[in-house]
Amino acid sequence: MEIKTAMSSLKTHLLYEALDIAFQEVKDYFDKYRRLKNTCFWGLYNTPQTLCAFAISSSVSYRIMAYSLKYFATGVEERGDRFECFAPLGEDRRFCVLRFSPKHYIRALMSLAGSYCTYIRQFDYCYQNNGFTDAFYDGLALNEVIDINVVSYDAKLFRAYMKGRKSLEHLVFYTGDHYCSLFDVGDVVVQWVDISSLYKSFNAASFAPLARMKIVHLEITPYILYHDVMATDIFRNGMPQLKFLKRLHYHCPIGILPVIEMLQRYHIEEMVFDDVRLLCMSLPLHWHARVLRRTVETLWKAVVDNRGTKIVVHCSDYNIGEQLCEYTSNATLINNLITLLPEFIISSTRDAVFCELHRTLGSKSLTIKFKFFVTSWSILYY
Repeated sequence: MEIKTAMSSLKTHLLYEALDIAFQEVKDYFDKYRRLKNTCFWGLYNTPQTLCAFAISSSVSYRIMAYSLKYFATGVEERGDRFECFAPLGEDRRFCVLRFSPKHYIRALMSLAGSYCTYIRQFDYCYQNNGFTDAFYDGLALNEVIDINVVSYDAKLFRAYMKGRKSLEHLVFYTGDHYCSLFDVGDVVVQWVDISSLYKSFNAASFAPLARMKIVHLEITPYILYHDVMATDIFRNGMPQLKFLKRLHYHCPIGILPVIEMLQRYHIEEMVFDDVRLLCMSLPLHWHARVLRRTVETLWKAVVDNRGTKIVVHCSDYNIGEQLCEYTSNATLINNLITLLPEFIISSTRDAVFCELHRTLGSKSLTIKFKFFVTSWSILYY
């Protein structure tokens, strides 16, 4: 009776301060000895039955558990018939704060765990838990602290997280993942979508999930260093709602012809293509120069005519092709290039000749760079 009276009369702010000190002691002990005295914060009483009994024993006990879930036990592990809330310590070490089972669980606390968790670990058989974790998934819909990439890899987690949301700040999707979260975004406005390929190339279906999406900023980045060249309009199989799309940044290799088509079709406020590949040709130099000049003029016209306010196109110096010709010295090659490409800046080193073109009109710019490697028997265009 005396203990119960003392618990009920304990000031709330002192209770929380005591918990802060206790959790800090555990962390300090781990930092010093790199091990834990107990794997559960409450000592040996770490079964779902005893922990649930403690939580419902009094209003103070419940507040202890709720405060712990909100500020310390922000990690969740769902493993079959076990649901555990833990405090992460780093180096894949942790200590348990609360455990639930299909027979012993508290829905209100599980919902609170969903609202404040920042890390979730699942296993393939976690769905066979007879639904006793449903309250946790209901709480995810109210979670404002978790990184969306923690839940975007799994259909059940992501769909629970998305319930009732009207907007998202940032969503990353890797093509090749077994689950595509973009299909479950629905009518939500996403401020930033980052698409990255796990393989060497995008295929026709890579951008299909973008269809009808409301995206403000779309970024396409290479996950690996060497990437095949995209040969078609990226929106051919799935076009987002253009009235929402304000910025398109494409950082993967893409052919110059698809870029021209996209600039002619889509008038987006800001478009950046910083790895455009020139045409691969095996032609005599004068024919090559003629095709290049015509292509550059078509590209620049598409840049200027586009109604976007900022258009940046950078054509890189790879994969132009390989050409065998009669030039065997830099001087001869430079003289011919000056005649054939008068707008280009021509420079050279001992074994290479560089060509550059820069055009700017307000916030619209075009840069083209390529080089020739000169050998004693051939010139290689890259």
